[in-house]
Amino acid sequence: MIYDLVVSGCIAAASAALMAKECREELLKRYAPAYIDKAEKRTADKLKLPTINGAVLVRELGEGGINAALWDTAEELKCGLRIGLYDIPVFQDTIEICNTLDKDPYILDSKGVYLIYAECGLAVVSELKTAGFKDAALIGHTSSDKKRLITYGEVERFLTRSGKDNSSLHS
Repeated sequence: MIYDLVVSGCIAAASAALMAKECREELLKRYAPAYIDKAEKRTADKLKLPTINGAVLVRELGEGGINAALWDTAEELKCGLRIGLYDIPVFQDTIEICNTLDKDPYILDSKGVYLIYAECGLAVVSELKTAGFKDAALIGHTSSDKKRLITYGEVERFLTRSGKDNSSLHS
């Protein structure tokens, strides 16, 4: 069976907020104080995840971030993946902070964000948005083969089991 993959909110926001606080002086060399202040105020979403109709599997993103959750659930379900990198919700300030500090937002802890495998992803996104998860998004689907592909633009890469390094996407 092919399932849609939904993410309930923006990945790595709370991790970027912590980095913004801890590395504020370094970041202020590149960004305006108001920009760093905005990033610092982000926290893990405290909304209670509703019961999701049609959900096959729900996993909170934790250590290893979205990459680890995608890898682990694909292993568990013995399936492949087709993910649109640009479909994964992430704040621009999170990306810029991560780039400045040489971190990968796709492997950072994302507590408060959920990965949901569902029969009808668009219905799940609608349900989540109604429940207050305004950044919920359909990011891809499972596949019957074992390939775990992430696409962005014309580029297609394989998702690999990510560790603590920054090499989570490989050609």
